[in-house]
Amino acid sequence: MLPALLAVAAGMSPGERDYRLTVRATPASSVALRARMPAGWIAAFCTASVCAAGHVVVRVPERGASVIALHVYRVRDDAVRRGVIVIDDGTGRPATLTVSF
Repeated sequence: MLPALLAVAAGMSPGERDYRLTVRATPASSVALRARMPAGWIAAFCTASVCAAGHVVVRVPERGASVIALHVYRVRDDAVRRGVIVIDDGTGRPATLTVSF
């Protein structure tokens, strides 16, 4: 099941944005998330146990939802200042998030 954006906050630097995602899925399952980014940007998914650049496997607890962090960084000066991040869970229905720096 696709992640849902919960909240947005500016990051610690002008080139960073931080988001909280809720992943809802079958209780006690795993969901593999992958982010497609504009050139010159990177993303890191962070769970309670790991931060991974561009992808992560989220363990969904018995309550059927897990909250994770998504950190987006604009790492090149020539990268676009506004872009769309595509978050894919492999079901063929990706979620999108528009980010501006």
